[in-house]
Amino acid sequence: MNLFAVHLADGVLAWPWLAGGGAAALALLAAARGPINDDEIPRIGILTGALFVASQLHLPVAVGSVHLLLNAIAGILLGRFVGIALLVALGFQTLLFGHGGLTTLGLNVAVMGVPALLASLLFALARGAIRRSPSRAGGVGVAIGAATSALTVALNGSVIWLGLENGGREAAVAVMLLHLPVIGVEAVGTGVIVAYLARVKPEWLKLPVDQSSTGVISSNGTSH
Repeated sequence: MNLFAVHLADGVLAWPWLAGGGAAALALLAAARGPINDDEIPRIGILTGALFVASQLHLPVAVGSVHLLLNAIAGILLGRFVGIALLVALGFQTLLFGHGGLTTLGLNVAVMGVPALLASLLFALARGAIRRSPSRAGGVGVAIGAATSALTVALNGSVIWLGLENGGREAAVAVMLLHLPVIGVEAVGTGVIVAYLARVKPEWLKLPVDQSSTGVISSNGTSH
């Protein structure tokens, strides 16, 4: 197992862990059932590509490197569809680069997907405050980005701690400590992206759009 990878590899965990992760991933996919609007399809494609590329963007740490997650912004933008994006992105990472594993694919999707779905729920709760004061968008993004990435690292570390028979505790502590810089980068990056989208593409965040030519505020980006 690559100690510094967020995505767990094949052959390191017993089947109950794999089965449990697969069940959690299926639950995330089940949440995505239902109609998909035409304007949501491009977002799913863009975020799937971003999640795939993120694994190739490595941050140097003391004794190796770690990679970005982007599951906070994926959760904010995709909501219940985030499981689809993660399954495709992590599946291709495994097949093309051996990053993760086929037997652990469900578990890896769950480790990233559960915090991503939580990010979506947190942003939904904060959306009213952003509507009242758009300047809060960046701060909300920072807070959700930090919480989401921290939970992702904690879940991954917990699986390693409890799932590995030998050396799990030491490996888990090392993984979580090495990913502290990732939490900071993810927090700032999510805040910047959310603040930018709140200005130029608010409908992606389900925020009202200012129709400057008419002065009319629309919640779905259409003019009246």
